Amino acid sequence: MNLGDVVPPYAIFHVEILNQRPASLTELGRISGVGQNKLARYGDAFLGVLKDAAHFEK
Repeated sequence: MNLGDVVPPYAIFHVEILNQRPASLTELGRISGVGQNKLARYGDAFLGVLKDAAHFEK
């Protein structure tokens, strides 16, 4: 996420998304509450965070 953003992360994506573990922008876009604006602005960065976190869980 962008360090210039003043919006807390929980206001961008809700915690339930972590349980669903989307692996692509298409999957992320199908989740309730993720519209085109959030997807375009934060989608790639968010998926990168999920991917990085998966490496630590192993």
